[in-house]
Amino acid sequence: MSDPEDSNRELALRKGGELIRRMDRRVELANRVVGEIRAKQDLKRLTLEVAQRFVDEPDSVDLTEYELLDDDAAEALSKLQGGCLYLFGPEELRDAAAESLSKHVVGLGLSGLKELSDAAAESLSRFEGMDLFLEGLTELSEEVAESLSDFKGHALFLEGLTELSEEVAESLSNFKGCTLFLHGLTELSDVAVESLSSFKGTLGLNGLTELSDAAAASLSEFGGEDLYLYGLTELSDSAAESLSKLPADKLNLNSLSEESRAKLEKYRDARS
Repeated sequence: MSDPEDSNRELALRKGGELIRRMDRRVELANRVVGEIRAKQDLKRLTLEVAQRFVDEPDSVDLTEYELLDDDAAEALSKLQGGCLYLFGPEELRDAAAESLSKHVVGLGLSGLKELSDAAAESLSRFEGMDLFLEGLTELSEEVAESLSDFKGHALFLEGLTELSEEVAESLSNFKGCTLFLHGLTELSDVAVESLSSFKGTLGLNGLTELSDAAAASLSEFGGEDLYLYGLTELSDSAAESLSKLPADKLNLNSLSEESRAKLEKYRDARS
């Protein structure tokens, strides 16, 4: 028969050990939070004072040095008269800052952003300038893509995307601007290509190194201005025949091998 005192002592030790482990986890979590706070404090912050100095004298401030953007600084920067506004440092953008920056009227570079909230994307969709640079984004939700497609400026740069879902491709195909650069994509499904082929402006897909026959057939119906496919070096007979339907001055295939280019020219000659 076990000694009750031994059992109580063992139970107390177990409880004590569990308590210590919980405290250790809490200390670890607290240290992590403190570390994150200190890391953010160490980042260079673009304040209202710095922003106003830049607006008054742009050459006096290098905005690329700053990694955090205050909301009131974004409001001040939106009043910059003329010239593009490049903020390549910040990796995140608060919704209020996005709303302010959308009022700038030339070009807006936010290439450092790693993610974009739905609300921030909706604000940027109202950006009244020419070009919107978002090359730091590596993925897009369907909601963000749908908002960005409403941007009515000249060019949307999304060259950081390395993959695109069929739903996002469908949303981006409705982009209201003139030029859509997706050069970071190295592969696309046939369905995604079919959606993008309906885009009415200039489409950049220079990252693609292969094109299925079905994708080529979809792109042969491309009704936009220019199609860039610099990454392609080889075309199947079927793909060459499909792409030959596009005007030569619309289709940009600068890296094709001599053999594939000969195929393409053969089918073009047969149509003439």
